[in-house]
Amino acid sequence: MARELGPIYRVDIGRRRSFLVVSDHELFTTALRDRPESYRRPTFSGDLVREMGFDVGVFSANDDKWQRQRRMVMAGFDPRHIKAYFRRW
Repeated sequence: MARELGPIYRVDIGRRRSFLVVSDHELFTTALRDRPESYRRPTFSGDLVREMGFDVGVFSANDDKWQRQRRMVMAGFDPRHIKAYFRRW
């Protein structure tokens, strides 16, 4: 779809759900660096996670919770950790 629509496009699912797709890695990296000041996750994902009895995690967190969790997750995605993971396989 990116070849047809470009590096940024919207996908509508039903009447009430829209998703922004970013297929360019440089744009995506910029968005992740700017987040959460510029980009926020939809509140419905956090609401759904809490309704299921879980605490808000990396995939549904915003604001301070996201920033604290991001540090931990990014440490796991350090190039040394990724290379070590793939060496095992």
